[in-house]
Amino acid sequence: MRRHVAVRWVVLLAAVPFALTAPASATVGDGASVPSDAVAMVGEAPISNDEFAHWMTIAAISYQANVDDTIPATVPVPPDFTACIVAATAALPAKPPKGKTTPTEGQLEVRCRQEYEELRDQVLQFLISGRWILGEAASQGIALTEQQVQAEFVKQKKQSYPKEADFRKFLKRSGMTIDDLLLRVKVDTLSDRLRGKVTKGAATPTRAQIKAYYVKHKKSRFRRKTLKQATPQIARTLKVQHQQEALDAFVTAFQEGWKARTDCRSGYVIELCAGAPAPTS
Repeated sequence: MRRHVAVRWVVLLAAVPFALTAPASATVGDGASVPSDAVAMVGEAPISNDEFAHWMTIAAISYQANVDDTIPATVPVPPDFTACIVAATAALPAKPPKGKTTPTEGQLEVRCRQEYEELRDQVLQFLISGRWILGEAASQGIALTEQQVQAEFVKQKKQSYPKEADFRKFLKRSGMTIDDLLLRVKVDTLSDRLRGKVTKGAATPTRAQIKAYYVKHKKSRFRRKTLKQATPQIARTLKVQHQQEALDAFVTAFQEGWKARTDCRSGYVIELCAGAPAPTS
């Protein structure tokens, strides 16, 4: 929970190796499995139109607060972006700055479209990756009770907003609800627990690995230390390396596996969706 809330992709560096494959259905990746009242399906979990619209409003409020918080936020709505264009026009100065010209309606439409695409991608990244974490945690038997989520929420709330009045102002200003914050707390906490599981399971450095590291780096790092003296330091270094290697290996498998199970409706396809075009460099 932060004072300046921005919709973000929850970064997951967690869990242990697992086998995930796409369902046999050939429809994953073409949006065919997505019902009309949803924008995407993650496994069997839909992301509804209403949920997407709700988080688009939150994202638009955050975006506008970073641009000019004196102007009310307007969610860009395709295909015409009428309300966005009207709001952008109303926000224009009576006279353009010296050397500038007043944007045309067409130019304002381009801006609104760009803003929409940016917000859409942020929201979908947040919602899809959150579903991935919830799904992976469930598959590994990692669960949180409502009481645990509530306790963590209260802890974060007290840290960020010691005064209840300030918290209520935050809710009003951000457009978020307590349920929204509880969801974020739950996803973040499960991500941490998954991460802890994989790091805990990382292999302990062997004597042979410690000795090989010592021999390789003796001249540059251990000139005045014997192997016995250097062993604790080397063991810690190798442990961190093993943990990171385990995390890196998981992230690759995790993303590939859950992406294969993520079907997005046309117009809502981002890089996390099955069948999404490869990102251009």
